[in-house]
Amino acid sequence: MDRLSFELTVYALAAGLCVLSPATVTGQHQKTVPESTTLEVPRMADGRPDLQGVWDFRSLTPLERPSHLGDQDVFTEEEAAEFSEERLATLDKDQPGPDGTLRTRWDIVRAFAYNSA
Repeated sequence: MDRLSFELTVYALAAGLCVLSPATVTGQHQKTVPESTTLEVPRMADGRPDLQGVWDFRSLTPLERPSHLGDQDVFTEEEAAEFSEERLATLDKDQPGPDGTLRTRWDIVRAFAYNSA
């Protein structure tokens, strides 16, 4: 199995587990559902959960909470904008600059190594 197939399989399994396991996240509004309403996961003909659709893994939210945030629950508008800019810069560090050229000699080396793998 090549790397891309493996990663897609892992993402699909993780998404399936998220769909199948209800979770309450502190700080989010919780919608109340009348007890008479039953929520059912869509199923395929063979009984497995139907995971068809468009899945997107892109997110500015890091998997681990940055230690410098401490007990801070939310960002101010300015902090959110600054965080977004920093995160995008980090995620785009291997992309060409505005003029279309790679930024440094090491960018070329990393790009070559990445594309050779």
